[in-house]
Amino acid sequence: MPKKLQRRVAPKKSAVSAEPGTDRQGGRWFGSSRVSPRLLNEFTNQLAVLLDAGIPVTKCLRILEGQMSPGAMKTALFDIREDVEGGASLSDSFAKHDRIFDDLYTNMLAAGEAGGVQDVILTRLADFMENQEDIKSRVRGALAYPVAVMVVAAIVLVLVFVFIIPQFKAIFERQFGSLDDMPAVTQFVIACADHLKLYWWIYVLSFAVVYLLHRIGRARWPAYAWGTDTLLLRVPLFGALVRKSLVARFSRTFGTLIQSGVPHLEALNILEGTMPNLRMVD
Repeated sequence: MPKKLQRRVAPKKSAVSAEPGTDRQGGRWFGSSRVSPRLLNEFTNQLAVLLDAGIPVTKCLRILEGQMSPGAMKTALFDIREDVEGGASLSDSFAKHDRIFDDLYTNMLAAGEAGGVQDVILTRLADFMENQEDIKSRVRGALAYPVAVMVVAAIVLVLVFVFIIPQFKAIFERQFGSLDDMPAVTQFVIACADHLKLYWWIYVLSFAVVYLLHRIGRARWPAYAWGTDTLLLRVPLFGALVRKSLVARFSRTFGTLIQSGVPHLEALNILEGTMPNLRMVD
């Protein structure tokens, strides 16, 4: 595993919200602290339009905050508006809420502030996020059919083992009295069906435990995450699709950052922290 992956630090925590009814992570007590890409894209478009109309940024934030439903986004805008009214820059205020606004977002905002073209940068950023979601939807569409086929095949196989094969077992026992004289393959299939019917819950529980350990391993051990990402790229057919999707994302993101005035080295550092596959960062 490359050493630079070991130096990656955990992201900053979001600032504590001053709005009543929120938790320390910027979300509602009984809600989620995540914001959907669609909502973030709509907010970015609206902020760009308001800034282009010459409305002061604090008033823009107040208007958009009033339009938001209660949740993490409204809480974040409340904090951001207070920070901007207190003299903080827009990019620094957004950076405090890195669960919603990632490094790409805040660095493009900083580039827009430096060049005095915040509305142009925000419009470009909204177009970029819309294109990213379009690519994701195409990838999901390409994978939907094979995944659906595999899921249906697995369900049918389980139903056959649990309901159909026991019926054949009863017929064989009535006809032959014993299964000892049956072919070895038939005995093996019947034994598998009996085992699955009795211990199916063990497999369900094992799958849940393995999935939970996988998520914990990716979150805590960079070496494990790097290894699974490498394995993902080597899966036949599927790996090639994932690689092409990641390359397209890298090219589009890098081009957007450079076009927005972000220095090349800073753009590469941002991409290193935002790429979802650690093997591509190597």
